[in-house]
Amino acid sequence: MGYIYEDFSVSIGINKVDTCIALDKMLFGRIPDHFTHWHPDPEDIYDEICAIGTRGHVLVIRKGLLGEMVLYMNPEADYPYSPDKKWHWGRMCYLKAE
Repeated sequence: MGYIYEDFSVSIGINKVDTCIALDKMLFGRIPDHFTHWHPDPEDIYDEICAIGTRGHVLVIRKGLLGEMVLYMNPEADYPYSPDKKWHWGRMCYLKAE
């Protein structure tokens, strides 16, 4: 478990059957609250870890009524939208790796 983003914890799980990247919001700085997770293909997990863990990269997650999805995880300079852009459906979470 590591801290890439302020107030969030990232966990990575790898086994013979599955891979998982989980993001938990830290309540009061120490109590993990599940935020989202995704299951990259085993051959893609290294690239995704590098994409979310490199300083200056951003992770953009859209949370809606039916779940959440990762929209973007690469350099902040290449993100096509303003971080302040309002979306009609769901909430956007814009996390910058520090």
